[in-house]
Amino acid sequence: MIFFKGYPEGYRDAFWIMWLPAILAICSLLIAIKLYPSPRAVRASELEGDRRLGRSFWIFLTGSMLVMIGLIHWAVISYYAEDVVKAGVIMAYQIPIFYLIAMAVDGAIAFPIGAVYDKVGIRSIIVAPISAIFIAPLLFGVGGWMGLCLAAVFWGFSMGIVETMMRAAVADLTQARSRSLAYGIYSFGIGLSWAISGILFSLLYQIGLTNLITAICIIVELIAIGVFTALPKSRKT
Repeated sequence: MIFFKGYPEGYRDAFWIMWLPAILAICSLLIAIKLYPSPRAVRASELEGDRRLGRSFWIFLTGSMLVMIGLIHWAVISYYAEDVVKAGVIMAYQIPIFYLIAMAVDGAIAFPIGAVYDKVGIRSIIVAPISAIFIAPLLFGVGGWMGLCLAAVFWGFSMGIVETMMRAAVADLTQARSRSLAYGIYSFGIGLSWAISGILFSLLYQIGLTNLITAICIIVELIAIGVFTALPKSRKT
């Protein structure tokens, strides 16, 4: 809407139409409840046994938290985009287009990246830090329209991995009895890590230390790569 109606007039219409996907989401849930009133994901026998989380899960969680620490939050990218607008390099209405690019990449890779995970296994999640490591150098190094566009592509690719591979890995690394606990710990760790990096990078960006942001992202993602290489090839260990 912003692209068609311009800035800032298009913002109102853009937010107004957001009720459409919200209603569709609620309808989908109601249909699912009607079709599957009593879902059974696991057998009762699978809920027996030890609730402790294995060593592989904690290795995976550590690597995942490092990935999120080194993954620049989109809010920071938006701040940078605003400064690029002030410099006269891009127009304000183009900022949402970069996010559209990121979300398009995120959605497009969901199926192929899931297929790769099914074929290769747990260690395939190493592509998450490999992808995320390019975001900051492209954003601040290349800069301008091209830097934002390339950073959006890698950001969307990284988020696609986080939302597919890494969530699937939680189930593969845990037993049914401890799976809900594992997902809770995983979600908390991911959220905490991204919150910390968001605050840190926002403060560093405000004082103009973009080179330090880039260095932190690269170092943290390299460490994450090393952590993920310690994961076993087999599942539920």
